[in-house]
Amino acid sequence: MKEETHVEVDEIWHKRKFVVYFAIGRRTKLILNYHIEDRDYRNVITFQQGIPEEIRYSDKITFVSDAHVNYLNLLPDYTENCIIVKS
Repeated sequence: MKEETHVEVDEIWHKRKFVVYFAIGRRTKLILNYHIEDRDYRNVITFQQGIPEEIRYSDKITFVSDAHVNYLNLLPDYTENCIIVKS
């Protein structure tokens, strides 16, 4: 996993009942972590902490999102290098 330095993190809604968060290595296309739950700040933390530390604290994590307040407020605290992009 150390060769992966750029990770895309996103979420997919399912009928507004739950959301699937996922992290994918850009180069390897491997799923590094996923979490299925509602869109709550605690679940964002749980998901983010599930990404391996050597990935989480590597060069960059690109977070592709709609800039929901949970992400804007929490993600920079859990990653050293985090870019939030409105999708």
